[in-house]
Amino acid sequence: MPKTCIFRRILRAELFFAAILIFSGTALGQSDRVEGPWGERGDVPVAGDFDRDGFPDDIAVFRPSQNNWLFDFDADGDTDVSTRMGPGDEGDMFVVGDFDEDGYVDDVGVFMPSRRWYFGTFSYNSATGTMAWSSPFPSINWGLRGDLPVAGDFDGDGYRDDLGVFRPSNRIWYFDYNSDGSTDLRSGPWAIRGDLPIAGDFNGDIECGDVGVFRSSDRTWYFDYDSNGDTDRRFSPWALNGDLPISGDFDRDGFSDDIGVFRPSTRTWYFKYSDVTWSPPGMTGGPTPGYVNA
Repeated sequence: MPKTCIFRRILRAELFFAAILIFSGTALGQSDRVEGPWGERGDVPVAGDFDRDGFPDDIAVFRPSQNNWLFDFDADGDTDVSTRMGPGDEGDMFVVGDFDEDGYVDDVGVFMPSRRWYFGTFSYNSATGTMAWSSPFPSINWGLRGDLPVAGDFDGDGYRDDLGVFRPSNRIWYFDYNSDGSTDLRSGPWAIRGDLPIAGDFNGDIECGDVGVFRSSDRTWYFDYDSNGDTDRRFSPWALNGDLPISGDFDRDGFSDDIGVFRPSTRTWYFKYSDVTWSPPGMTGGPTPGYVNA
């Protein structure tokens, strides 16, 4: 067979393989960083500043099967510390914030199916390599069964100590400033049933008062700056159905505007960086009439 034919066949095979990677969302052109395998199927992922270095670029998982927390500082695919102490039970959902207003995003809010919230903080001791848990905050009742929780700085006071929930049944978002068990603001309808919510600083105003959702049905991310019920940007396609979304400052640029997903099927973590001065490929502005907004 002529060498030119062999070369063409190899080239076609390489292009076909590259197309598969791009379609699956795993090509390097799609993700800025890929880590793993780390974590297991059934783990519940979160992101925060658990090593207290000033950047919420750490990932952690709660493993219900073992009632165990595992932490990966800087999201590099290695377990730095684990502990059986702390919150969590089957069916609980978790948010990470700064509920003690000490400037570090290392506190955890637990939203239980019973509508009960309780809060605590993880404290890492680098000298001993251990993680301690304490719960100095009062618990509250707020939200409804089926709500999906987020945490952020929704009142703009500089602390990520506020709670929010997205209620799929009516597509309304509810916000509780200072986590005291009362609803201070509602917005929407925005997003649809099946969307998975996140919160962060997606418009670069430092306040971390924006919300977003990952819609796995069309692999699209929608962002609502200032949580006012309007779509300000959308980004697609990235990630796959079944991926679990997180947000943080994974590129350590000082803005919590990056997104990530944990893919349980492969135990892999994918990260997409966002520079607030430019739009990532595929991200456009403006609402989507009749689709996201009512």
